[in-house]
Amino acid sequence: CQSMTGPINSAMKELEKQTATTWTTFARTGNPNHKGLPTWPAYKTENKAVMLFDAPSRVEVEPGAELRKLVKMDG
Repeated sequence: CQSMTGPINSAMKELEKQTATTWTTFARTGNPNHKGLPTWPAYKTENKAVMLFDAPSRVEVEPGAELRKLVKMDG
């Protein structure tokens, strides 16, 4: 919706393609990995790998863990 994001640019189109391909690949195969995405390991208790879709997309292990620990301590 351009009224909320501004004019559509090439980075937005690439992100759209990346996320759509990830969903369709996952639906077809049960695995979200494809050629246009960094290797995304399965999420496991000992790994907690999460894909951060961005320009460029990247995998991070347990992003925001420190903040969640702080909030949990206070809450």
